[in-house]
Amino acid sequence: MTGGAGSYENAFHLTWEMMLMERILAIWLRLSVSEQTAFLIKSGIFLSVCGATLFVALAASYPAVHDTLHNVRHALAVVPCH
Repeated sequence: MTGGAGSYENAFHLTWEMMLMERILAIWLRLSVSEQTAFLIKSGIFLSVCGATLFVALAASYPAVHDTLHNVRHALAVVPCH
């Protein structure tokens, strides 16, 4: 039963790699921001991507998206499509 221990070590390694990559990028770009500011920037980017995805899924009239999500739009009873 080493699956649990291996996955924990793998998650720790990936977290460490992401922190290292952020530091390298900060040094490379000569850009340094506080942890709180970095969190706000990442949150803003994440919320923007989520908003854009919801817009495309629920409001776009592009036929491939509209036809695929037609029933979902009617089920929500909020997004008119006709």
